[in-house]
Amino acid sequence: MTPAIEALEKAGLFEVESSLSRLENLPDAEVKQIVQDLSAGIDAESNARTLQDECSSPIDFNFLASPSVRGDSGCAAIACRLSKLTGLARYAALYSDRVVIPIPSICPHCSDSRNYLFRVVPLLIELRPLIEEHYVKLWTPHYCQKCIESNAEVSKIKEHASECLAKRSKDFSVSVVFAPLGSQAATIQLAGPQDYVEHGLLITRYSKAGWLPKRFRTIKRPKKPLSVPDGSPAKAWILRRLFDQITNDLVFQQMLGVGTDLKYLVGRKGESELLSASPEPYPPSQLKSLADSLAHSIPLFADLPLRTILKIRKHEPESFLAYRLALNKVLKEYLSKGGEVSKSNVIDLYQDVIAPQLHKLQKQETLHHRSLAKKALINVGVPGAVLTMGILGGALPAQVADLLKVGGALGLITEGIKCLAQSIDTSNDDVQLDSYYFLLKLSNAHK
Repeated sequence: MTPAIEALEKAGLFEVESSLSRLENLPDAEVKQIVQDLSAGIDAESNARTLQDECSSPIDFNFLASPSVRGDSGCAAIACRLSKLTGLARYAALYSDRVVIPIPSICPHCSDSRNYLFRVVPLLIELRPLIEEHYVKLWTPHYCQKCIESNAEVSKIKEHASECLAKRSKDFSVSVVFAPLGSQAATIQLAGPQDYVEHGLLITRYSKAGWLPKRFRTIKRPKKPLSVPDGSPAKAWILRRLFDQITNDLVFQQMLGVGTDLKYLVGRKGESELLSASPEPYPPSQLKSLADSLAHSIPLFADLPLRTILKIRKHEPESFLAYRLALNKVLKEYLSKGGEVSKSNVIDLYQDVIAPQLHKLQKQETLHHRSLAKKALINVGVPGAVLTMGILGGALPAQVADLLKVGGALGLITEGIKCLAQSIDTSNDDVQLDSYYFLLKLSNAHK
């Protein structure tokens, strides 16, 4: 168990909905203690092994999760956040070597400590199996401002971000809803393309909107939302905040250095636009969306518990690597031919390209088991006929185990039957060397 997960268990936080309800009603003193324990645990994990040690694979499967992918930007509704975290968990389990999630440190006595828990606790609970198996790395960024400002690449990132914001400014509309006179509170409504703003509308409430012009603090405030004009400093400030998290992440990624081989995992087109002035033929956002759609649309990927997937992956490391390279090739070829990312298209892709390969392996494995069974029959006595017929009839591994328990009690098991039962979970060399053998193992676990 990792330090962060230990802190989670110490606080009695096991399930998202009940944990959030409990955190909402906890006294401030208990909230501060939980924040202190969690922050210490996350720091311990962040410092246990350097990112250079954990993310030095020569293959492009180490990622820094963007705000939209890890649920730190866009809609703050818990259902939306959990959907993003579930997608990230499946992606990490079925596709990546390591996913790094930056979690800035916070002072336990900070007034925002409860909100910190509302953000961090669901992430830890949903990604727990991956954190425990070290497929997800929690990381606390620690860089001094002087080091950041002296990095030439960082300056390029910020300059490019400013250009993108200026170019896209007219695609967004901003309005402000004011609190009653005497209060600095205000609500900002930001509307824009869904590629940049989740659901097309982002609502942010500020208890102290110090950026409000002075006249709005002294005159009668309008009851209807007040539109913020294009080119105004207020609109520029609001739009800049929309991309602040992305820009900061890119700065962190740059500061990590070339030794990490860490790629930025984007979830929205707006994030991808900030990555480069010349997007790749198939941007990372499209590959991510396509892999996500497979994970959510295909029962073989979507229904298996995370721990089952990780167990198979741990036992079949070479098969997993072969499957991932094959899947990555299929996805890139699909996108290079102009394929679009949609649920129906992804299902068609699976049925046309991947499913036939899986069915071929299943048939080969069935024939292999039958061949082993016929050889084993010569060692099986007549009293074991019932068990033999059960195995040959297609009993699943779990059912075979139940049959063996009953057979053992009746004294019907011979060495031949034991060998026959063991053969049900083995495959011949041709099947094991196939690129989709990992999918076959998932399929067998899914039955």
